[in-house]
Amino acid sequence: MLMGITIAFTCVQLIVYAGQIFGNEVKWKTLSGLMMLPLPARRILYRKVAGCLIALGPSAAWFSSARA
Repeated sequence: MLMGITIAFTCVQLIVYAGQIFGNEVKWKTLSGLMMLPLPARRILYRKVAGCLIALGPSAAWFSSARA
């Protein structure tokens, strides 16, 4: 049961992160400024996704402890 709750929580977390990757930039109209950085858009996206994956660390730790 604990593993199911952890998976459900992680799925909700992933949905929220997916909506916020560029959602805040669109909302605050800062996307054009972000795209003017001397980095390709793909690298910016990868860094944002990497930050989201780091934020999923506690969920992964909880899942691994529930598995034991």
